[in-house]
Amino acid sequence: MSVVQQTALTPFTLLEISLKTLARSRVTAARITNLIAVAGIFSIATSAVLAQGSTPAAPAAPAARTTTAAPAETATPAIPDMPLETAAPAPTLKIGDAAPKLVIEKWLKGDAITEFKPGQVYVVEFWATWCGPCIESMPHLSKLAKQYKDKGIHIIGVNIGEQYNEQTAERVQKFVNEQGERMQYHVAYDGSSEAMANAYMNAAQIQGIPACFLVDKEGKIAWIGRPMMLDLALDMFAKGTWDSEKGPAAMAAADKAFEKLFQSSTAEETLVDFAAFETEYPLIAANMADMKFGLLLENKKYSEAYTLANKLVDEAIVSKDVFKLAGIAWTIVAPGAKIEQRDFDLAVKAADKAVEFTQSKNADVLDTAARANFSKGNIARAIELQTAAVALAEGRMKTQLEQNLAEYQAANGKPTDAQAPNTKVPETKPDSPK
Repeated sequence: MSVVQQTALTPFTLLEISLKTLARSRVTAARITNLIAVAGIFSIATSAVLAQGSTPAAPAAPAARTTTAAPAETATPAIPDMPLETAAPAPTLKIGDAAPKLVIEKWLKGDAITEFKPGQVYVVEFWATWCGPCIESMPHLSKLAKQYKDKGIHIIGVNIGEQYNEQTAERVQKFVNEQGERMQYHVAYDGSSEAMANAYMNAAQIQGIPACFLVDKEGKIAWIGRPMMLDLALDMFAKGTWDSEKGPAAMAAADKAFEKLFQSSTAEETLVDFAAFETEYPLIAANMADMKFGLLLENKKYSEAYTLANKLVDEAIVSKDVFKLAGIAWTIVAPGAKIEQRDFDLAVKAADKAVEFTQSKNADVLDTAARANFSKGNIARAIELQTAAVALAEGRMKTQLEQNLAEYQAANGKPTDAQAPNTKVPETKPDSPK
């Protein structure tokens, strides 16, 4: 049984569907992507919703699939029918069990790993080309692979959940090649046999990606969870402090603290909880800077927010992380977002770099850059970028981008966001304490 077939609706899956269904504006799509990316999981069962909704601003757009992608700006798509199960079968793969053998159809990057060698630690991570959070996590996994390459720790990214046909392997290989330095670890292709998906994901009843399985020095499953939590686990292995009891307990405590961030009733409470989490789990919190940026904006701590955002943009430029650049730019310029002070210069800087890195071949990136430039008052540049975006787009996405282009063309010298008399600019001085 495939991962897609097996997946049932869970509370988190229902949350994802509700978020995608309640509002399909571009703002909502960007925020949803950030939320799910921070949570570190994307339900495979809802991939069809995203395929009909918005396409993540990835460094290189995946080759065409059999379903046509359309933007979140369009009308709400129909929710695919998915069965509700009254009682899910018990997982047959659990922490402490022997890790299933590696059965790989094709290795896409790095040397082939045929077995789990004694004394070595392995991370088996599952991802797909259509999964925004998976794409966003790639630089993080590359950082970990580089950090622990001399510590006997190996990272394997296994591609699963694609729409399989004769061209799928070639398409996924092309996708991996286009990631360049963003994927500096072993990458494998599961293929239509779904051997790895069945042996790991289905057996453990894991219903979302990215997901990873940590294999210890004895070849046993040491932990199962979100890739963004790996820093803590790998640090414990590298220091020799991980054991079969302390390790899973530490990860469970970190998971509980992480989940608390999504239970706060106000933005102010969430920021307080995040500060506590950052103090308790600095290794994990370091991977949540995007969330922190959003919380600072929500709490109107603009100078602190943009100081952080400038740092993130500079880092993303060095690593050529288009996903992050486009995401930060859109967070700043998204129409309707309740942000009183917007740093349009930073948004243009980030978005224009994203256009450069994608060689003006990604319609969503071009659309983001057009909005950033329009908001800044660079109307001619916005029209140029949006025209290019329209030329690349298809279907409902093309219709929405044409509407954006018409908006820019109709501006005719009218004040844009940056030119409006009541628009505030980011403060440069530190935020005053309340």
